[in-house]
Amino acid sequence: MRRLGAAIAAVLLVVAAILIRNNVIEGDGSGGGGVRLLCASELEAACTDLADHSDVSVTVEPAGVTARSLVALPGDQRPDFDAWLVPSPWPQMVDVQRRAEEPAKTPLFAKPSDPIGRSPLVLVARADRAPVLQATPECNAKVDWKCIGAVAGRAWTDLPGGQAAWGTVKPGPGDPTVSATALLVASQATSEFLDKTDYAKEDLDSDQYLDWVNGIERAVPKLPPTAGSPFAAMVQQLPTATYDVVGTTEEEAGPGIADAAPDRRRALTLLYPEPVVTADVVLAAVAADPRKDDAESLTGDLAAPLARQGWRVPGQPAARGVRDTPALPRSSGLPSDPGALVALQETWGGIPK
Repeated sequence: MRRLGAAIAAVLLVVAAILIRNNVIEGDGSGGGGVRLLCASELEAACTDLADHSDVSVTVEPAGVTARSLVALPGDQRPDFDAWLVPSPWPQMVDVQRRAEEPAKTPLFAKPSDPIGRSPLVLVARADRAPVLQATPECNAKVDWKCIGAVAGRAWTDLPGGQAAWGTVKPGPGDPTVSATALLVASQATSEFLDKTDYAKEDLDSDQYLDWVNGIERAVPKLPPTAGSPFAAMVQQLPTATYDVVGTTEEEAGPGIADAAPDRRRALTLLYPEPVVTADVVLAAVAADPRKDDAESLTGDLAAPLARQGWRVPGQPAARGVRDTPALPRSSGLPSDPGALVALQETWGGIPK
């Protein structure tokens, strides 16, 4: 039954791709080689900024929608864009899945760029609930996804200092089958639970791990797709506690909290779990595309727009709400094998919602 639900979701995502692709932002004709750039939803502001100052044509859609349509693309066809701007390792994941379906398929993407912008993954908690989580034996002063999973769905009154008015512990990890950020959050959570970064598919098949993931997913509030990301829903619906704690990037949460009304800003606490895991934005040009060189040249043009959106970009001023600490690690903290993230996505996607 779980697999049937995942299959239906896959079909819906491919159909959605056709509809969402209508969201095309045309450039102003001032340069850029007429490149067709496909951007993950998390990067919409930066990509719109780029299109406003170049003749780059930008399309925005969720990374999961893009990935589904590309995996299904026949081997003798090219996609209808020249490059994909998305957090790593989504382009590598697409090529892994295409080869798994049909070994004769050649890689769709050239080698992705080095990270253009980076952002640490963070937790955003209701300010009055964060100290209660820290005081639980499960968290032991360190709030991370391992302890959140241990208390997810429990009544707050079961936790020392919790209040009946808060209901149950409501986490918001996002949907890793659709959102680029949510997949990275799921990977961070998995690494914290397993206490290792380079996990493999067999690690994801253990009953202990699956029970923990199930506990998180059962506790996630059921909201309509129009609610946006968990962080956006959390802020928009304050003072109602849609979520008690959500996972996202500093890029979204830092400026989002800084720009919020004072009462909403005071209601939220930004936490940086350790070890730090980062979302790294890369540009992956389509390998057999005649505009490949023009597409790959966009990395420099994207630095300032990404920094203005909230990504940490060397040599660029930080956006309001973006810190210079904690320092970012040299690597992302994600598994070195993109196939592990494909397996992770399949595991979380197969959990009944």
